[in-house]
Amino acid sequence: MRVWEIREGRDREMDYRMGMRDKSEKMEKAEREAYECGYEDGYEKAMEEMMKTIYKTLKRGGKVLVPVFAVGRAQELMVVLEEYMRHGMIDEVPIYIDGMIWEATAIHTARPEYLSKDLRDQIFHMGRNPFISDMFNKVQNLDQRKDIVESNSPAIILSTSGMLTGGNSVEYFKWLCEDDRNTLIFVGYQSEGSLGRRIQKGWKEVPLEE
Repeated sequence: MRVWEIREGRDREMDYRMGMRDKSEKMEKAEREAYECGYEDGYEKAMEEMMKTIYKTLKRGGKVLVPVFAVGRAQELMVVLEEYMRHGMIDEVPIYIDGMIWEATAIHTARPEYLSKDLRDQIFHMGRNPFISDMFNKVQNLDQRKDIVESNSPAIILSTSGMLTGGNSVEYFKWLCEDDRNTLIFVGYQSEGSLGRRIQKGWKEVPLEE
């Protein structure tokens, strides 16, 4: 699995292994590529570089996993992904929404008057609400998650928790990390001691619960 993160502007590439509690289960070798685009380059530049990574992942038939916080950053990504797909700038694939993101997004949908001017114009004057696009699919149970990861089709997954400290994002990571067609994208702060931070640091083995 490849790793991309919005952080400091530099490129890194390294190998790492994912160690399970049962040490007999390991990834023998997984490429880790981290392209880090700092916000000093500007928000638009960061989003552009992220979308290039998503584009490449989908083209090689992989899945994109974005561990994300339910409020704020998740909705930003939904708006950007909807725009890029609507304009044909990345392939139109299912975007799966898991965890509390769906519920948090419902608040944005119910109270559009508090959104940015651009979003208000889309909703009130163009009749287009990106949050209720058919591109987004709510994940409701374990069976659906397994169907997503076992499918050979490319997809984008937004799931809590944002630091891989629990929740469904960890389960997706365990299922997807051994396939180097897939990409893990960090879009938020990873606190010290979290699984996300360990991956950022390039740990060659990280413990995972069965």
